[in-house]
Amino acid sequence: AEPLNWALMLNHAISAETVGRSQEALDAYLQVYQANSHPIAANNAAYLISVLHPDDHDKLRQARLLVDRAIAAAPAISHFRDTKGWIDYLLGDLDSARRELRLALRGAPASPEVHYHLALAESRAGNALLAKWHLSAAVALEERIRGDSRWPDPGAVRAIELARSALDDQLQ
Repeated sequence: AEPLNWALMLNHAISAETVGRSQEALDAYLQVYQANSHPIAANNAAYLISVLHPDDHDKLRQARLLVDRAIAAAPAISHFRDTKGWIDYLLGDLDSARRELRLALRGAPASPEVHYHLALAESRAGNALLAKWHLSAAVALEERIRGDSRWPDPGAVRAIELARSALDDQLQ
């Protein structure tokens, strides 16, 4: 109804993402970012690109540019570091991925997504014990997150499910 109201467009994008309409959300985030360089729109667009196109290195490099701009505008936001670390992981840059994800974890120690992403990066780097610890930490956060008024956060739910599955696979 108000396509030039960027606050409403950002809220629309967040809502579309929450209910699983990822491409619609991505389009809205990009629209908001292109109009006013909003760092949350840049970060969220970058993350959705990583979800929708995890094997497309050209799109992942574009996503990395977006998240780098978000970090430049707001370097203290831990979830921006998580996005950058995850994209670096998908691009195969494990040193940067682990560094960014560790920075993200400092600011968001109760994030199952950060623990899960760091577990995968540590595992790929050959650090099996650290990977297992982060998978266990992600699963252990389930009860704490259930008490959060935002539950179920789809990203947190998915990270917990994936972490639990990875731990189960290790036990078999």
